[in-house]
Amino acid sequence: MASGNSKLKWALGISLAVNVFALSAGGAFWGYKHFRPKAPEPVTALTEAVEGLSPATGQKLITAVRAAALASEADMEAAWELRKQAAEVAKTEPYDGPKIMVLLAQARDLEIKGKVRIEQTLVDQAAALPPAERAIVADRFIKSSFKLRRLLFKAQMAEKKAREEATKAAASATGEAGKP
Repeated sequence: MASGNSKLKWALGISLAVNVFALSAGGAFWGYKHFRPKAPEPVTALTEAVEGLSPATGQKLITAVRAAALASEADMEAAWELRKQAAEVAKTEPYDGPKIMVLLAQARDLEIKGKVRIEQTLVDQAAALPPAERAIVADRFIKSSFKLRRLLFKAQMAEKKAREEATKAAASATGEAGKP
């Protein structure tokens, strides 16, 4: 019987060790989630660009630019698809340079259409600003085409990621709500 009692002691000892390890891991995870230092709120490219404007003006400008960028998103995605098609055509034999140029021209036209929509929004918004704030908009958005593209790309990617996360959250909430 000592043999059976010894096995039971070993099993209890191993069980105790596993439980202590599991509790320690769970406690460490809980502590990490609840006591880690919080990161500062993310600063978006558009938020950075409107520094120096009044908060109301900055928010109004961000909202307008985001709306214009979202309205241009379909054109930008279509342009991306055309550029992918042009790249695929360039890989095929026989090489068809004129077809590639047509696809690239179509893509460029769509990109320009989107950019014009955003620039028109900026010009319209700047018209209502006082001269000092208009100067900030002019320097950060209108004067530098590269800065505008970089800011808008960052804003579009952030918006797209937020929409995807919201869709995933809604899908998981719907999936969980449907379970008994």
